[in-house]
Amino acid sequence: MTTPVAQHTDFSRDVLGRYVCNGLDEAIASTSGSDGRPFDIVIIGGGSFGSALALHALSRDRSRDHRILVLDAGPYVVAEHVENLPGLGLRPPPPSETDGGVARSEVWGLPWRSDVPIGFPGLAYCLGGRSLFWGGWSAELTESETPPEAWPDRVVHGTRHPCARDDAAGFSDLVGVEVPIARAGGRP
Repeated sequence: MTTPVAQHTDFSRDVLGRYVCNGLDEAIASTSGSDGRPFDIVIIGGGSFGSALALHALSRDRSRDHRILVLDAGPYVVAEHVENLPGLGLRPPPPSETDGGVARSEVWGLPWRSDVPIGFPGLAYCLGGRSLFWGGWSAELTESETPPEAWPDRVVHGTRHPCARDDAAGFSDLVGVEVPIARAGGRP
């Protein structure tokens, strides 16, 4: 059963986590009774794609009458991208040859299982998942990555030229620009 009030730790009171999230028991209880309604959309996993899918579903719901439930086993850890926070020890640990199936660090669970020699060092078990740890830069997709038989013309055109005006930069032109980040002392 979910605690009805914010939990206290030695150093904080988890007000944000408590009132941003609900326990499964609270979600189920919200579907019954006189004010209860079933969920229209259930998304399993609140990581990178689950969170993006939930936001997309919400933004597409013009009448704002659909109920969306995001189920995730991980905790609510931070409300911000880690690059915008001080050093909290949340960065992924370096890759290891063996892990023994033991979770690493605060949110890093079992390591990434892949045949690729250079891979992401683990799965972040928390709301937002690994997207909390990725930078904000995205490379332009190549023609080989967007073959016409696999992608509709409007998708390829939309990622390269989303603006209606001819003089506006395409999406790839905008994301391909690296912007210096101000560091302590005012120097990029």
